[in-house]
Amino acid sequence: MRYGLTNREAAVLLNALTAERNSWALKKLWFQDNKARFAQSLNRSFEEYYDMAEKAKRKIGQGTKVDSEFTWKGFVDVKLNDTHKANYAAWDIEDNDVWDGIATYCEAGVKIAVSYNKQNASFNCAGTGQTAAGANSGYCVVAHAKSPYEAARVWLYKVSAILPNVWNEYDSGDEDDIG
Repeated sequence: MRYGLTNREAAVLLNALTAERNSWALKKLWFQDNKARFAQSLNRSFEEYYDMAEKAKRKIGQGTKVDSEFTWKGFVDVKLNDTHKANYAAWDIEDNDVWDGIATYCEAGVKIAVSYNKQNASFNCAGTGQTAAGANSGYCVVAHAKSPYEAARVWLYKVSAILPNVWNEYDSGDEDDIG
């Protein structure tokens, strides 16, 4: 029995809905005769979905808590000078290591986003330290480049090769086509 219908009633409904010889009048007649049972079954199904969704929401809510101690402190201005750019060009890192590095920073409490900027036709990668990031909480480091991968790679280079462990202790340099 599915949706409160017996096998015979389901077969009658299937025949009524699919057979070409049956008109809409016959289908309407069947629904009028069984409207209450059909609506009751349908409502029960939706109630089950709502219950499952509520249980999932509660489970998700238990695992994540909004931390009210986060305070925005500002951007850390990390401009790449000529020395940084030369070192970046020589930086030997595999593609997978870039994504693993980004994941490591995410796990350490840095919220990272990649977006596209139409005004200068470049991609931006921004990492903001959340409360779990300790001393870097509230500070944001931004990188830009012509591709999303390159923006993420530049961001990783900035935070792993240039910046000290406490981001706001950095003294900035020059800006150019990547940074």
